[in-house]
Amino acid sequence: MSIATEIARISKNVSDSLDAVADKGVVVPVGSNSDDLPDLIS
Repeated sequence: MSIATEIARISKNVSDSLDAVADKGVVVPVGSNSDDLPDLIS
């Protein structure tokens, strides 16, 4: 896989994870990224 493909895959995984957290009722601020996931999950 190319680097661009890997970046797209990881970005989608992070986006899907942020959506899943939001589906649980957590307010996910606009611009959140993978660095914010641990705090949002807890």
